Amino acid sequence: MRDEPVIVLDLRSNPGGDSTYPARWVWRLLLQTAKAQQVSAKLTTVTAVALYANTLKHYLSSSQTLADTAALLGRDDGSPHPGWSRIYHGAGTTVSNDPFIAVITDSFIASAAEGLVLSLRHMDNVVFIGANTRGALLTGNVALCYLPFSKLGMSVPVMLTPYEDLDNRDGLGLLPDFWVDPDKALDRVKAFLEKHLVMEAGEARESNPLEGLLNP
Repeated sequence: MRDEPVIVLDLRSNPGGDSTYPARWVWRLLLQTAKAQQVSAKLTTVTAVALYANTLKHYLSSSQTLADTAALLGRDDGSPHPGWSRIYHGAGTTVSNDPFIAVITDSFIASAAEGLVLSLRHMDNVVFIGANTRGALLTGNVALCYLPFSKLGMSVPVMLTPYEDLDNRDGLGLLPDFWVDPDKALDRVKAFLEKHLVMEAGEARESNPLEGLLNP
């Protein structure tokens, strides 16, 4: 897709999941990493490690020990104890990309999908159209357990990942560049791109690129 002039990335209703998948998508597109300037720290208590081991049990062999799981959570000595891992800070950079990317957003985008939005915000030639995201990126590395009496499943995050400005945006999320009803966003984006950004006879059309969104 890196040779395409225009890409439409529809993220509507994407609740997130494993953050490595969107990171790989960005890498395959750019051959470099667009990294948001985030701060992260992992809780490394015995309870946190045991909870997170439940999440990893489908990926780890039966011989994987609690200490190995603790090492995955960031302890240098491989042993869990009350406290936090080292605090990691990813220096944010803006990377260049040739395709123009239109990203459609709505309020159901959450977690790792919001992490993808953060990465895309550090790329050139990207515009966000739709509504604000969910605002569910403050915590991560969801650990699983079952309550002992009700047997209800519960998710407990064991990692803090504040936004790059250290603002708590839970429930507010990331705002789009242009507010559009998400149900109508795809038609608006298609009309906008066809009118202003699709290459015709080897030349871009000369017009106001905002007109198609503001006055469709």
